[in-house]
Amino acid sequence: MELSRKMAERITAVRAGAHWHSTAGKRKKKRPPFRLRPTGPPALAFLWKNLISAGQAFTLRTWLFLAFFVLCIGGPMGASRHAPGWLPPTIGIVTAILAGYSLLLGPAILRQDLRQDLVNADVLKMYPLRGWQVVLGELLTPAAILTGAQWCLLLLAATMFSRIPDGDAVPLTIRLSFGAGAAIIAPMVNLISLVIPNASALLFPSWMQIGRERMGGIEVIGQRLIFLLGSVLVFAFALVPAAVLFGLTFLVAKALVGMIAAVPLAAAVAATVLAAEAALAVWWMGRLFERFDLSAESVS
Repeated sequence: MELSRKMAERITAVRAGAHWHSTAGKRKKKRPPFRLRPTGPPALAFLWKNLISAGQAFTLRTWLFLAFFVLCIGGPMGASRHAPGWLPPTIGIVTAILAGYSLLLGPAILRQDLRQDLVNADVLKMYPLRGWQVVLGELLTPAAILTGAQWCLLLLAATMFSRIPDGDAVPLTIRLSFGAGAAIIAPMVNLISLVIPNASALLFPSWMQIGRERMGGIEVIGQRLIFLLGSVLVFAFALVPAAVLFGLTFLVAKALVGMIAAVPLAAAVAATVLAAEAALAVWWMGRLFERFDLSAESVS
């Protein structure tokens, strides 16, 4: 289909008298985020497609360069004795707060998921895939982008928060322990936060913004406030089991192996609980997608 479209454009250009060879040569070919192999998990194909839709900034090379830049800037500044005593910990606190805010703002900003592709539900249903495979593939891109951004912020926070403002120094082992715990649990928390708006799009498609078009108005603002409040409540309720098990595991592990190893271990247990919740939600959303009919929903 892509080759046919390009051939039709060339024929049209030749008939119009344009030099399609010169114009085609001036076009800069966009590099895909990674090489998509002919065989593999179907979710990777959705990840590949939605990363292209997100733009050239969200590639593995970009994230590696950003992480290297954070290490080169944050490491020396955090360990420097010439920097003001309040500056490194302040930057660390601000970056940690930004990482926390991304859990709530990220799903609203990054829409390269079912909310964008649900208008093409009839095409997605033609694929020889189960519903949960489509849903999982659609959720991967915003989850990967959010996780990459949060890992960079956590890396900066861990390197900069070398001491308490006007207080004692924070050992590197403690910073690495808390940073590793947050990095372990971040992907699953992002997946849970993205499940909520995508499930809402499947349950209430006429109330949600579907596709690339932006809607405005007082009614839309009211709907978004209602869904924001509902999403926060559901998100908090989903975190309760993981938070309880995190606390219990931390207390037991702290007594057995110490606090340094207890934080990552408790985070791994909490991430496992969130992964189980996300898997159950993806399976349920897959059933909803298999029964989804956009034309019927629009009429109703």
